[in-house]
Amino acid sequence: MDQQDINPRSFYESRIWKSHVIGNPYEIARVQYIQDFLDEGSGTTVLDAGCGGGTYTSVLVEASLLIAADISFSAVNAAKQNLSLYDNVFFVVCDLTHLPFRDAAVDKVACIDVLEHVDEPQKALDEMSRVLRSGGQMLLFTACGENKLTLEHMLKPLFGRLINSIRSRFGHVSIFTTAGIREMLSRDFLINRIEYMHHWAGWLLKFFWDVKHMNSLESHQALLEPTGSSLSRILWLPLEAEFKLFRTRSLGTEATVKATKKRY
Repeated sequence: MDQQDINPRSFYESRIWKSHVIGNPYEIARVQYIQDFLDEGSGTTVLDAGCGGGTYTSVLVEASLLIAADISFSAVNAAKQNLSLYDNVFFVVCDLTHLPFRDAAVDKVACIDVLEHVDEPQKALDEMSRVLRSGGQMLLFTACGENKLTLEHMLKPLFGRLINSIRSRFGHVSIFTTAGIREMLSRDFLINRIEYMHHWAGWLLKFFWDVKHMNSLESHQALLEPTGSSLSRILWLPLEAEFKLFRTRSLGTEATVKATKKRY
C-alpha cells in the first residue's frame, strides 16, 4: 500500500520503533553535529521535532530542557522507555504542522530525518520557526536525493520505481534539492552551513541493502548496527574517507543544515 493511501499517523503507528546503536561514520558524524549544535550559542530549551524511537534524542538529552515530539504514540512510548532515566525530557504526541506550543517557546530546534516524511514540509518549517525564539538555532537533517550530482538522481531513469518503492516503504513523501531547502528556509532563517553525507559509495551500499531487505520493517536499522568485526571496520573505511572528502559537495543524498532564525 502506498504512503498516500493511508493516514500518516496510522502509517507510523505500524512501524517497529527502537533506538539503535550508533557506530558507523555517518552516525558518528551526526552525533558530533548535534553536540556542536548544543554547545553553540545560548539557550537551554531544545525541541526534538520528530523524535522517533529516541536514537538522537539520547544525544539531545544533554540540553537542560528537551521537548521530544512525534506524531506516533508508539514512537513516543519507545523513546520514553529508552530515556526513562532522564527527568529533563518532556514527551508530546503531535503533528509538526500544528505544534502545541506558544510562540518563541524554545531556544533551538533539531529536526532529524523527519522533513522528508511530512506531507507539508513548508508548513512544518513555519511551525518550527514560530515556536523558535528570534536568533534561535535550527539543526536539520533531511533527504536531498534530487540534487543532480547524486547517484540516486542519476540512476532514477533506470531504477526510479525501485528507488521510489524503497523510499515509500520508509514513509518518504518529499525528496529535496539544496535549492529547495534554501527556498523553504529563506523567509525566516539565515543558513550558516550545509554539508552532505551518504555520497556515491555510501548510497550504493545502502541501496543494495534496502533492496535485499525490502520486506523487513527493521532492515534500515540493521545496516547501522556495528558488528565489531574486522570486515565491518574495513568496509566503513572508504565510506568514512568519502564522507570527509566530499562533505561540502552536493553528491550526498542527505543534507545537514545549520541555520539561525532571523531577528526581527
